Amino acid sequence: MRTILRTLLAALTATLLTLTAAPAYAHDELVSSTPAADATLSKAPTEITLTYSANLMNVEGGNRVRVTDSAGNSLVEGKGDAKVSGNTVTQTLNLKDPAADETYTVTWRVVSSDGHPIQGTYRFTVGAGKTASAPVSSASAEQGSEAQNGSDTEHKEGLAPWLWGGGGLLILLVGAIVVMLIRKRNDGPGTSE
Repeated sequence: MRTILRTLLAALTATLLTLTAAPAYAHDELVSSTPAADATLSKAPTEITLTYSANLMNVEGGNRVRVTDSAGNSLVEGKGDAKVSGNTVTQTLNLKDPAADETYTVTWRVVSSDGHPIQGTYRFTVGAGKTASAPVSSASAEQGSEAQNGSDTEHKEGLAPWLWGGGGLLILLVGAIVVMLIRKRNDGPGTSE
């Protein structure tokens, strides 16, 4: 009986030590953008540059930057596939009049180094700017020259390993109790180790 209790205690200790080690669940994040969020420029840029906290995965069709004017017209040719180089994404713009007063919306989606997609939206203006015909989507977090840490999605994804660990611990405890009861029953009354 003492051997079973020692084994159970060792297994329980190992499981608890494993579960209490806090794993890193944070995804990469946008650390800077050129032009920056809410910037006011005298002339529109010829490209958008986004820099992230780690190297991105260069997945075909996975890294996109879309830039639209206040009327919702796309300033990016094709689907918006951007050039990825390490932790930097660059998107060339196709502007008709770079000096025109306009408000631009940058919407990006990239594949972070851990394989999860991250996305965001921000605006910048040229000259006096124009009022956008449609609001920026509230589904994605606004990101700009400074990164914002965390989101509800990241916290929900981080919960699953704890649930698996807790379930494993529960199974281990139930199994140990069943083994103890069977051994006690087989030993019969009046016998001891």
